[in-house]
Amino acid sequence: MAPRKKRVRPWAVLAGSASLCACGLVESFDGYVGGPTGVGLDAGVTDGSDLDSTALDAGASAGDGSTAADGGAGLSYCASLAVKPTFCADFDEGLDVGSGFTKTVINPTMSSGSQKIDTGLFVSAPGSALLSTDAGVGSGLLSLLVYQLATTPQTSVHLTFKVKVETMDPAAGLLLGQIAMTQVNGSYGVTLYQRASGATVQEQIIVDGGAQSYPEYSIGAGVLPGQGWADADILVDLQNRKVIVSYANAGLNRPMDPSGQPGVTTVDVGAGYYSGGNVQASAVHLDNVAITAR
Repeated sequence: MAPRKKRVRPWAVLAGSASLCACGLVESFDGYVGGPTGVGLDAGVTDGSDLDSTALDAGASAGDGSTAADGGAGLSYCASLAVKPTFCADFDEGLDVGSGFTKTVINPTMSSGSQKIDTGLFVSAPGSALLSTDAGVGSGLLSLLVYQLATTPQTSVHLTFKVKVETMDPAAGLLLGQIAMTQVNGSYGVTLYQRASGATVQEQIIVDGGAQSYPEYSIGAGVLPGQGWADADILVDLQNRKVIVSYANAGLNRPMDPSGQPGVTTVDVGAGYYSGGNVQASAVHLDNVAITAR
C-alpha cells in the first residue's frame, strides 16, 4: 500500500523564534520537523517489508567507525573510536548533559521536562543522558539534544546512538532521533519513532509554497518500556539517494525522496511528541551518540 499524503502545518522550534515562515519553509535550527504522527497510525504507515526493508548494520556499511565497541582499553566510547566522527557524546566525562551540542530543547510553552546525566544506568560507564517530557496538551512536547552541522554535507549524514525507552504514551509516536535538512526552497527530514504498535521511520517533505507530505514506514516492533537498550542507526545517503535505518534488529533501506538535497543540517536525539491531544509523560536514556557528516 502506498503511503497517503496529508497536508498539515508542521511544528518547528526555531532558534530565537517560535514562528514559522508564512511560505511553509521550516526554518528550524533544532531540526524538528513534525509530521502527522500524533495519535494512532493515521499517517499512511506502510509496512517496510514491501520497500526493500533490510535489517542491517548501517554503521558498518557506512564505514565511519561509529559502531566501534563501547569503550575499551580504559577509554571512553568516543575516545575509543578508530575513526573519529564529526561529533560524539558518551556522557562519561562528568560534563553537563548538553555539553558539545549546539543547544538543548525543552519546549518552554507546552511542556516542562528534564535533562540530566544518569550515573546509575549506562552502556559505556560511567553515565548516560536521561531526557524526559511531562504530560501535556498540544503539539510539540520536546526534550531534545540538538547538533547543527557547521558545514553543509554533500555525501551523507549518519547518526548512531543507544536508546532505552523508559516511559511513553502508548497512543502517540515518540520521536527518538531525526536528521533534518533545510534548503532555500523547502526542507527534508528523516525521523525514527517508537510506538506501542511498533517502530516507524517517517520522511518529512516540505516544498516552499507547495505540498507537504509525511510518508511513514513500519520497521518492526522496536523496543518498548522495560525491554532494555537498543541500537539506533539513521543514514541519509545523499550520494546514492538512499535512506537506511536500523533499529532494534530491524531496518529499512529505500530510495530517498527527490526533495532530499544538501542543506543546513541539524540532528536531534531525545524524546518528543507531535500531537494535538493529551499526551502522557515520556522518558528515554541515551548513550554513545555519534554523528558523521561528509
